[in-house]
Amino acid sequence: MADALTIDVSSLLKGVEKLKTIPAVLTQRLDDVLTANASDIATKAEGLAMVGVTGLLHGTIRPNNEKPLEKHITVNAFYAPFIEFGTGKFAAQYVGSLPADWQAYAAQFKGKKGEGDFQDFYHNMIKWVMAKGIHGLTKSGRSKKGKKAEAEAAAIAYIMCLSIIKKGIKAQPFLYPAYAEQKEKIKRDVEAVLKSL
Repeated sequence: MADALTIDVSSLLKGVEKLKTIPAVLTQRLDDVLTANASDIATKAEGLAMVGVTGLLHGTIRPNNEKPLEKHITVNAFYAPFIEFGTGKFAAQYVGSLPADWQAYAAQFKGKKGEGDFQDFYHNMIKWVMAKGIHGLTKSGRSKKGKKAEAEAAAIAYIMCLSIIKKGIKAQPFLYPAYAEQKEKIKRDVEAVLKSL
């Protein structure tokens, strides 16, 4: 799905011939293992994800456990792939370091544009600058307030927007590291269930 960042945890079970002949009770045990691991991946990804002004990215990381033996972790923030993989030269550097399957997955987002236009980007950046207090401090060390602070934040945000458009942003991966950390545990858990056949 190109409008969301999604990984398929159940892909680790593909090609396991025993799955076609296992009793329902073992199917349920495998499903329970995948459900627990998908939830663990989502929790780890939330812990690694940046928390922006809107909290949109962090708040949309969810496991989808509806179908038996089919588990997905989805991030429904439109900009999730740009955060996960970076943009511009930074994306090329980071994506090149990933395993082939993740490189192929990241390729679907290459050249995609986010929602909104420059004005939306700029206004969101102003909010971020204001929330982070980057717009300047008074002599006493407090964040500036009022029209002067807003004007300073707008100027800083504009420069940051142009820089991001020109240079890109560094990858701030959260989903892949969460998956990579959990992958071996998923395999061990699935093998333990299969050995009980």
